[in-house]
Amino acid sequence: MRRIAAILAHNRKVDEADIYCEECLKLSHKSYPFIHAQCLLAKGSTERYKLRYESAVLLFDSAIVEFQSIENDLGVAQGLFSKGMAFHYQAKLDTALLFYKEAAELFVALNDTTFLLKAYNNMGIIAASIKDYPKARAYQKQSIVYLDQTKETDFFANFYTSLGNLQLDVQHWYSSGYNFEKALKVYEHIGHEQGMLWSHNNVANAAYYGGDFALAHEHFKLGLSKAIALKDSSEMSRLYSNMGWSKISMGQVAESKEFFDRGLEIAISTGSNDLLTQAYTGLADYYIEIGDYKLALENFTKSRDAQDRMLNEKRLEQLNALQTKFDMVEKEKSIAMLGQKNAQSELAITQHRSWIIGLVLGFFILASFSAFIYVQRKRKHDSETASKELEFRKKLIDATIIAEEQERQRIAKDLHDGLVQSLAAIKIGLQLFMRKSKLEESAEKELTEKVAMVDEAAVEARNISHQMMPRALTETGLVSALDDMLNKTIGQSEMKYTFEHFGIGEGRFKPSIEIGVYRIAQELVNNILKHSKAESCTIQLYKTKSHLILHVEDDGQGFKLEDKQKQSGIGLSNIFSRASAVNGEVNYEGGQPHGTIANVRVPIDNLG
Repeated sequence: MRRIAAILAHNRKVDEADIYCEECLKLSHKSYPFIHAQCLLAKGSTERYKLRYESAVLLFDSAIVEFQSIENDLGVAQGLFSKGMAFHYQAKLDTALLFYKEAAELFVALNDTTFLLKAYNNMGIIAASIKDYPKARAYQKQSIVYLDQTKETDFFANFYTSLGNLQLDVQHWYSSGYNFEKALKVYEHIGHEQGMLWSHNNVANAAYYGGDFALAHEHFKLGLSKAIALKDSSEMSRLYSNMGWSKISMGQVAESKEFFDRGLEIAISTGSNDLLTQAYTGLADYYIEIGDYKLALENFTKSRDAQDRMLNEKRLEQLNALQTKFDMVEKEKSIAMLGQKNAQSELAITQHRSWIIGLVLGFFILASFSAFIYVQRKRKHDSETASKELEFRKKLIDATIIAEEQERQRIAKDLHDGLVQSLAAIKIGLQLFMRKSKLEESAEKELTEKVAMVDEAAVEARNISHQMMPRALTETGLVSALDDMLNKTIGQSEMKYTFEHFGIGEGRFKPSIEIGVYRIAQELVNNILKHSKAESCTIQLYKTKSHLILHVEDDGQGFKLEDKQKQSGIGLSNIFSRASAVNGEVNYEGGQPHGTIANVRVPIDNLG
């Protein structure tokens, strides 16, 4: 039953899968935790297909907990991967990427090549969607390593299609078409008619954009034959119009009209304004080519009318949805009013027997109401006072941090321009004195040691200066500064670390954001080195459309935020204060199977 549910869910037969999932969950509850967890995954998938993402995530979380309880790492990894997909479909890409990466790490340890291929492929899709093409290509290369080891034949087609779309985005038309053709061959091999239709259309688009209009026309034609076999009217209309445009591009203008006419005929029969817009636009292009501008304008107008109707249909759908909600509210009001009338009738019948009780109750209600008003006013006053106090504290924290950074800069400048320069001058003076003076061997040796000590002091002072205000942070940006800081801290210890960044490029952020994120990272790294007893850690920095994300994870002993003694420590307080100063937020969670994960999200209005 579990396998049937999983297969049906995979094949998008959601309603049938739901029946088996519910039955499986009932039968396996408590007695068979592994099967129950698998059924939770299948049920989560059906919820995701129904676009019920919150419900899907809760089911995946429950499955992960059950797999952890029986120490089944493969199940945990599959749960994390499924959770990543739920966030991916919601376009919450930064969160999806984190879960994909966690899942991939477990799949690597388990040597599960099939899911590794899927995880890297999905991470590549996310990187491409945020225009980080180098990272997308890197993930695709990692996918290729495992491609030949998978047993899921249809995934070859999915992989080649993803790769083709990536290359289409960067306008590598030939490479894109090559991968779409590989996907086509896979679909042909397994007899997937719908996949063949998609692939012919993809190959045609790549060829068209690349200037090979004859090849594009040929694949549009092959796609059309599949659409006819599948009785897919929408694709038939689109492909006829596309064939019309490929004919125009080949210079065969006279032959293009019949294709646009066929596309229009099907569009009219379906009543689709989207298809009508495309067909009328094609006919307008045809009439422009032959110089009949009157008919071109007529068809262009029809195209715009169809597009307006399409927009009106969407608005109507929204209005209908609002009307439905309004009707439900009105119905509830009517029920409430009917109940109120019934209550009033009953009150009138019994009123002559209960007026004395009512009078007494009225007195108490009046007294209670007065007390209620007093309490509400007091709460409002307390809330306003607390809000003002909170605002004052935030301003105080901001001012303290600004003053601290200014003092750091002053001390760093004084160290670099004062003490370091003085030590350098002393070193040079001593070296000149040694060259000019004829010293005994023992004296020269002792003086050489003193010069070395001065040199070490200068290096130490310079390092302290750079730590207080890194030159890389002001000159080359946050990524370079973090890389330098990690190399000089974790890099000098026995702990292993990786630093990844993407989506940032050459862009700079506001100085307050760069300084804030740098100091938070510095504090987190110091905490790991001092307290975690970790063997390795991972630092990731990446940018979404609205936020700068810092992800720091270690495999150490971890800590609990509810431990008040640790929570009130200077390190954690500094982190929360600095995040607050840039309107950011810090979240901690336990690592798997141990360690600590810190996620810092800072909103970015614009690049600096």
